[in-house]
Amino acid sequence: MLRACWAVLLPVLLLVLPPLAGSGRGAAEPLVLTEAQEVELGKKMDQELEKQPGFCGNPELVAYLDQVGQRVAAQAEPRSFRYTFRILDDDSINALALPGGYIYVTRGLLAVLNDEAELAAVIGHEVGHACSRHAAKQLAKARLFQLLALGALGAAAASPSTREHMDAWVVFSNEFFTQILLGYGRDNELEADEKGIRFAFQAGYDPRRMCQFLRYLRTKEQLTGLNFQGFRVTHPETAERIIKAETLAFVLARGCEERLEVGRDRFRQHLQGLPYGPRADRKYLRIYTSKPGDTLCSIATDLLNDPTRAHEIAFLNRMKEDTPLEPGTLLKIPWDSPHSS
Repeated sequence: MLRACWAVLLPVLLLVLPPLAGSGRGAAEPLVLTEAQEVELGKKMDQELEKQPGFCGNPELVAYLDQVGQRVAAQAEPRSFRYTFRILDDDSINALALPGGYIYVTRGLLAVLNDEAELAAVIGHEVGHACSRHAAKQLAKARLFQLLALGALGAAAASPSTREHMDAWVVFSNEFFTQILLGYGRDNELEADEKGIRFAFQAGYDPRRMCQFLRYLRTKEQLTGLNFQGFRVTHPETAERIIKAETLAFVLARGCEERLEVGRDRFRQHLQGLPYGPRADRKYLRIYTSKPGDTLCSIATDLLNDPTRAHEIAFLNRMKEDTPLEPGTLLKIPWDSPHSS
């Protein structure tokens, strides 16, 4: 996920990952990070990311994200670190868990989420990665490959016949190293899905909302041909995730549906002024309260001067264009200015 961010972090990883430890039998094995090392590594990576342009600086939205995140993280297995939640100024639909409990969501993800329960489940997924220490285990594999690659580079450099291919080898090594970091693996991803749904449910949210979000991703994949989760071949298909998520979520929610939170309006109110879309054509979300007689077509005409954009509003709010609107419904509207008029 978030390939540009990982490209920035690779030099940091090479400096701070622990060395290989002997197994006692003469063979080298990757040293799995201790929890203290994991926290320190996550801190360094977070500091490196802070040097790059790309954090969303809306303090109220960040505080809200942290509030929901801490509520969900409190349901996870105890760890020595405290979870930190940040928003990246990136229009992709993505989230990322760094070692040591540093969790990032993109503004693109926030824009397409529909309610607080969906946000809780997505955060729960990343908390699931963090508390299971999936990143630490992947980094141990990456460190081993990196050292093997350095050895191969050294051997290649000593051979005149292979020096001409060094640049290509360096590119390949970096790319392969990145793929190790990016791919938690199918089983780990499904485990994080399960934990995310459970954590959200235990925090009082409706776990079935995760299924709704996965269905949205599946629809978007079918319409665009784009596979989310960073095009990772190790990531399970969204259709498989939906089936497993539905089974677990409906078992958990059975008999207590009325007590579970969704938080649609509360979530949408916090999105007012959120940057939306690519930076080159940046828009902002306006949260519009529907009035009696409103339709999506009339809203697109009155607010955006373009009735054809009713489809865009419908898809962003997960409605059909002819969905009747109850007065007082909060809608996400792409707007040219951060300040609604």
